[in-house]
Amino acid sequence: TVSGVKPNYTWELTAPEWIHARRYLIVSRAKDYSVPELTQDVFEVGISSKQFTYDIAHPTSTVTLPQEGGIYNEITLLNISGTAYDEPAGIPDTGVYVSIQEAASGLYWNATASTFNAVTEIWYQANVTGVGAVRSWTYPRPPMQDGYQYRVRSKSTDRAGNEETAAQIETITFRFDISSPTAQVTYPVNNQHYNVSITIHGTATDTWGIPANSVQIA
Repeated sequence: TVSGVKPNYTWELTAPEWIHARRYLIVSRAKDYSVPELTQDVFEVGISSKQFTYDIAHPTSTVTLPQEGGIYNEITLLNISGTAYDEPAGIPDTGVYVSIQEAASGLYWNATASTFNAVTEIWYQANVTGVGAVRSWTYPRPPMQDGYQYRVRSKSTDRAGNEETAAQIETITFRFDISSPTAQVTYPVNNQHYNVSITIHGTATDTWGIPANSVQIA
């Protein structure tokens, strides 16, 4: 359908049934009212013609650090990180977002206030790196309180404007722990003398647990 007044007109054409992941080329050509009619014979790539790829697939993102149920400190969790996947459009540099929630209070990280005080979820843009269908992303870990549990979520968008669906978004729950464990020797008794072979005994304490074989003696 052509509309407008001379010398400038606009036109539109009802689109056919596009197929996902297919690449299309559209070429336009104009004719006028002259007799015999004159037809456009000069075509410029990118002006008289356009190429595009039809993409309706939803992108996905994954949190790889922290891991579900993990316990981390300031050294082992410097950044929250993960990956994002999409094709054929791909994930842009601005295509991944992260939210962080304090589990006990239910409040979300508010970067503007530098604290967990938001009652509704706030998404912050992550730093996306790499090329190809799978890209990596990171987001700086905000200040966290010792012993608290936190939840982190990520979501992505692709270059075609498709968004990760709510059903695809995963929640990772982890604990932040910066309190050092303690250990003590209960046997032998300090400054005592023994004339038989003895077995050394002791105790170790940590609020969130001590792995097997993690107590050392010297």
